[in-house]
Amino acid sequence: MALDLLMRVFITGTYLAIGTTLDVLNNKDIPNNIMLLFIISSLLFSYVLLPWGQFTFALLQAVLILALGYIAYKFGIMGLADPVFFSIIALMFPIVPSSLVGVPFILPVLLYSGVLFGLFSAIYFSIAVARKGISKLEWKNALILPAFLVFWYFYSSSSMLYNPLFAALLFILSLSASLVGIFAPDIKKAITSTLPVDEAEEEVIAEDLPTNIKAVVGNSKVVDRKLIEKLKKKGIREIPVYAGMLPYLPFLAAGFLLSLFYANLILFF
Repeated sequence: MALDLLMRVFITGTYLAIGTTLDVLNNKDIPNNIMLLFIISSLLFSYVLLPWGQFTFALLQAVLILALGYIAYKFGIMGLADPVFFSIIALMFPIVPSSLVGVPFILPVLLYSGVLFGLFSAIYFSIAVARKGISKLEWKNALILPAFLVFWYFYSSSSMLYNPLFAALLFILSLSASLVGIFAPDIKKAITSTLPVDEAEEEVIAEDLPTNIKAVVGNSKVVDRKLIEKLKKKGIREIPVYAGMLPYLPFLAAGFLLSLFYANLILFF
């Protein structure tokens, strides 16, 4: 393994290890100054260690990931740290080393980590909901599986592109998403906590809100400093949020490690 590759593995692994530790032990709170330090230093390391063509491709990926990730964050789909660490990986590893056509390394990372996260979430929340008692099922979310089967039918008919491991991982991801979706009403109840507004910054706002809080929140999906000040002015001191959401960075770190060794197993070329 070349020295520059070893350095990129060490740097990225270190950043993911620190991020994962904070994600798990610090209540999913990774300070913004640490994330800013990581993203800027990754940009500099990428500039120094990569050929110019790969660096520009890495920079393009990082900008796109940050832009789309920020939109996803504002809609409450993911935490702010997730796209930051996606971008760090993209900056340090713009392409899969074994790919013949320069497949972005972040793609197998997202697939592996998504499957691990989805499978763990489905098992964890299914057990938690079953223990407390199921009150409502959203069967419409089970339509993800038939949609996957239609995709699989056409995908498997393509002998040039068909990859059984890739298909299996997509099936696990679809099954996990279906299970979580079916139990979604009870999962939302299980992960909802009412926190003091000062402690709820960057938390995803719960859907079931009291009328007075809903009037202030409006269409906001995430608690930010501006919303906290608005709530305080209205005399609102607490807000229901999805504080029990699972941390994603441990699964991202696992996906990174798997992709280092097994990315080629799910590539088409």
